[in-house]
Order: sequence, then structure tokens, then C-alpha cells
Amino acid sequence: MHESAKVFLALRLGRWDFSVDATALLNFAAAFLLLGLLWLITRRLSLSPRSFGQNLLETAVEFIEKQILQPAGLDKAWLPLCLSAFLYILFTGLPLGVLGLLGPRAGLDSAVSNINGTAALAVLFFAISLLVRFKKRGWWGFCKSLVPQGVKGPVVILLLPIEIISQIFKPFSLAIRLFANMSGGHLLLISILSFTSIFNNIAVWLASYGGAIVIIFFEFFVCVIQAYVFTFLGASMIGEAVSEATEKMLR
Repeated sequence: MHESAKVFLALRLGRWDFSVDATALLNFAAAFLLLGLLWLITRRLSLSPRSFGQNLLETAVEFIEKQILQPAGLDKAWLPLCLSAFLYILFTGLPLGVLGLLGPRAGLDSAVSNINGTAALAVLFFAISLLVRFKKRGWWGFCKSLVPQGVKGPVVILLLPIEIISQIFKPFSLAIRLFANMSGGHLLLISILSFTSIFNNIAVWLASYGGAIVIIFFEFFVCVIQAYVFTFLGASMIGEAVSEATEKMLR
């Protein structure tokens, strides 16, 4: 589905391809739209919210604090990161639903239905969790944290590789989960719309586009859920690192 994306600006540096295609353009547009809306909302903030935008933003902030930060054991210092990730997934995922009737045929795709985009987000949270552990524990303390307490002798040789593999698979599973859930609706949308090119019948056209509209609204709901799930799991990785570091400092 990604090969058909139209390239607007071809940029190559050796083996690296920095070309701007329809997918990248859609993601840039969603990101700039998010920044623009946040600027409009925050330029005239008041203690008692008067605008719909400020009420909506405060609701999102409160939701992130109570449903993500607190369960993950993080303080408000992590709010900007988690809120940014949550809103970015929403704003890069929802445009695909709006352009759903056009997207599959024009090669449009969003970062959250592309494994490269979800992998970048997952690696970001994983890298931050590693940095927290290294900063608080040091290299040797980090290595010791990979071995369960009380385990000694030859068992350590067996458990250490398993623990390293499990740590590596955390961002992998996080990226695959978001990619699979977001691209699933896209593939279903393509399948339904493909009937319009196979059968030249007005009834099939109406049924296909009607079903596509239902799928688009369902994708809106899925996008919100997946934005929450991804941000919560990413925050949990950081929260685990923070709690381990805090526990070590209190000993």
C-alpha cells in the first residue's frame, strides 16, 4: 500500500532516502495542524476556561494525568511527553479516516499505520526508559537490574540473555501492536472499496461506500483507543525505570 504513494520531492543522500511522498506530506500536515491548534488554544489562556478549545485541552491534560501518569507512577514532569505522543497519534491517525475514501487509491497513509512510524515512537519511549535507568543506576547498576534479586550462580548465565531479549522486544511489541490495529482498518477499507472496481453496479457502489463510511467512523474510535493504549504502555516503560531507580535510592 505504501509503494503507490506519490513522491513530491525526491531527496537521496547515499543509501538514505529522504523523499517527501504523499504519506510524509499527510503526516507533516497533521503535525502542523496540531501545533497550530495548540497555539490558538494556548495564546489566550484564563484561570476560568471560557473557550471550547481550552476546555477540551484541559480535559485531555486531566485525562493524561489520571489515566496514564498516575497508574504508570510518573509525576507531572512527564506530562508534555505523554500528551504530545497521545495527540500526535490522534492527529496522524484521524486524517486517514477523513481521507479514507480517497486514501487507499491515492497512496495516502499515516505514521501510525506505517511500521516505520510506530517503530520510531516505540523506540523513543524505550530509549528514554533506558536513559533513566542509566542515569540513576549507572552502567553496572543497569546490568545488575537485568538479573532478578536473589538469583546467583549458573542460573544468572541462563536468565541474563532471556532478560536482554525481553527488554529488546518491548519496543518491538509496542510498535507492532499500534501498527496492526491501525493498519487493519485501512486494509478493510481497501477491501470494501475494491468491490467498486470489480463490480460495475450501482447497488455495489452504494453498499461499498456506505460500508466504507461505517469503517471510517469505527477507525475514529479505534484511533482514540490505540492512542491511549500506546501512550499508557510507553509511559509504563518509563514508570518502571523511574520506580526501579527510586527504589534503589531509598535502600
